[in-house]
Amino acid sequence: MTAPEPFTLHVPDEVLDDLRARLDRTRLLDDSPRTPPSGMNAAYLRELVDSWKHWDWRSREAWLNRHPQFTAQIDDARVHFAHLRSDRPDVPALLVMHGWPHTFALQLDLADQLPDVHVVVASLPGFAFSSPYADGPMTERRLAASPPRCTAS
Repeated sequence: MTAPEPFTLHVPDEVLDDLRARLDRTRLLDDSPRTPPSGMNAAYLRELVDSWKHWDWRSREAWLNRHPQFTAQIDDARVHFAHLRSDRPDVPALLVMHGWPHTFALQLDLADQLPDVHVVVASLPGFAFSSPYADGPMTERRLAASPPRCTAS
C-alpha cells in the first residue's frame, strides 16, 4: 500500500452543465401495456430524472468534502476512502464498507455519529472514486486478502 494522498472532490462546471443538458433532452416513453406491476415505471423514472436535473451538486460536493478523504494504491487498484479520526488517538479503528450498488457517501452519516473510534469508509474498487482492479475481477476473497502489497515507494 502506498502512503495515502489527500483527495478533494470537484466536478467541473462543464460536466454538470453537460449532464443537465442531456437530462433536459431525455425522451421518456410511457409505460408499456405489458409493464409488470413491480419495478421501474415511467412516472417514477420521470421523477428521478427531474430530481437529478434540480439536484444541488455544489452543496453535496461541499458536504462530502467536509469529510477528510484520501486515495492510496493497494495492489492494482487506487482505493478512495474517507478517514474520520477521533479526538482520542488511542481508540480503535472501524472499517465501514458499502454494499452494491451503493457508495461510501451513504455511510458517512453513520461515520459522523461514531466520535469514539477512528472510522475509515472505503470505496470498493470500481466504485465512487476508486479505480477498478487493473487485472481480474473483484471478489470477496480478493477484497478480504491481506496484507496489501505496495506498488509504489
